[in-house]
Order: sequence, then C-alpha cells, then structure tokens
Amino acid sequence: YGHLHLGILGEIAHEPTEQVLRHYDEALVVFDELGDDAGRARAYRALAKYQLGSGKPEVASSLNQKALGVVEALRDAEGVVECLVALGHSKLAEHDLEEARRYFESAQQKAVQGEFRLVVAEAIEGLGEVAEMEGDNDSAETFYREAHQLGTAIGSQVGQVAGVRLALLLLEQRQFTPARQTLVETREAILAGTLPQIAQFFSAGLMACAAHARDEQLFDDVHREIRGLLRQTPSPDVRVPETAFLAGRLWAEEGDRMRARKAFDVARNVFLALGEGQQADAVAIAIGRL
Repeated sequence: YGHLHLGILGEIAHEPTEQVLRHYDEALVVFDELGDDAGRARAYRALAKYQLGSGKPEVASSLNQKALGVVEALRDAEGVVECLVALGHSKLAEHDLEEARRYFESAQQKAVQGEFRLVVAEAIEGLGEVAEMEGDNDSAETFYREAHQLGTAIGSQVGQVAGVRLALLLLEQRQFTPARQTLVETREAILAGTLPQIAQFFSAGLMACAAHARDEQLFDDVHREIRGLLRQTPSPDVRVPETAFLAGRLWAEEGDRMRARKAFDVARNVFLALGEGQQADAVAIAIGRL
C-alpha cells in the first residue's frame, strides 16, 4: 500500500495536486496488477475524499461509484454502507439533495441490518444535512440530535460533528440555552481531539452563547481558544465567522465595546482568509459603529 500511503501523506503535507494524484493513480495500477480488489476500493475512496475536499464533488461521486461496484462484487457489507455514506456526501456537495437522501437512507437501512453502529450514526447525520439544506430545521434538529447521541455513545467523532451542526442550527434560531448545553457537553472531547476545524465551530458557538448570557469569563476563554485554533489551521467555512459576528453584535447591544471588537476582529479576519471580501467589509462597518 506504499503509493496509497504516499498519496494520503502527500495530501496531509499539502503536496502539489498533480503529485498527490500521481501517487493515487500509481496505487490503483499496483492494486490492479496484484488483483487486490479490496485495496483498489480503498484507493478509490481515498481519492474520492481528496477530490471532494478539492471542490470536485462530481469526480468524487464517480470514484465512490467505482468503489461501491468493487465492494458489492466482494460482498463486503460494511464496505457497501461506507460507500453509500460517501456517495451521500458527494451528492450533497453537488446539491443533489434527492440523490443524497437516497444514499443516506439506503446506508442507514443496511447499516442497521448489519449492526454497523458507526455508519448508522454517519447516515443519520447526513440526513440531517439534507434536511437543513432543504430548510426543514425541525427534521434536521431531530437527525442531528440522534446522530450526536449515538456517535457520542460509541465514542465516534461523528457524534462531535453532529453536535456542532446541532448547536449551529440552534444558534441560527437564537436558541442560546440548548445550543450552549450541546456545545459544553462535547467541548472537552473536541479540544482534546485532532479536529481543530471542528473545534473552531465549538469555540465560535460558545462565544455567541457567552455573549448572550453576558458571561465575560467564558467569552474571554473561548476567544483565546479560537485564536489559537485559527493559527493551527484555516477555517473550514463561513459559519465560523458568521457565528463570531453574531457574538460581536450581542456584545455591542450590551455596550461592551471591547468584547464586541474582539469578536468582530475574529469574524473579519476569517472572512478575509476565506476570500469573502464583501462580508469582511460589512464587519468593518460594524466595527466603525462601535
């Protein structure tokens, strides 16, 4: 599995795309020559994940379909449900919500039958994303809560991811108390783990909850946390600065200019890093009004 490992390591080390893809292609050639279908399926899925992260969901879907065909031929029940979840996420990124739902529902059904609890949680979390994108917040909350509880019970990171999505959904609805409870429940697990991007969501969410509760100490603590996390890795998407901006607005309403400015600074810097100049300008205007 040398070339497959090189591809993954290259991805982690941020090697040029051409070099990473070459490692994956070489791995596929080796697995073909060896007749190693299981290895070929792993390579397809690893490459699909890379392409999805590179903003090419259509390519990822095609690769996940190839992986699904291989594991179905191998009668690898666990591999099948894992591929179905992967297809759900790539279709979600394509904004093909009907297909995404179909794959997640199929994965959930087969995973329940096979007693693959981790994949059950992943499929339910995916259904929550579909519901949220459709604007069905009630269903999204139900799915996220179920995935959060199941994932946490089995010690899986999917529980943390679902917890993040649940808390952000609650924050969007200005349900600060249940959002804070969800965030606090899993905060230590997130900060102790290896998911700095997920931890950014938690810290931004707690900044908003602290601002709503006028909890100065909590805000100061999580503000320090998020600054450190952002130095470790770029922010994954606009929800982090959007939530930080909400925290700034709440402190501004309370007349606490210092903390409002701290939250606004986080929001503006992250918007700029994400290339969201218009939103960064909106934050700058809010700063000017303090």
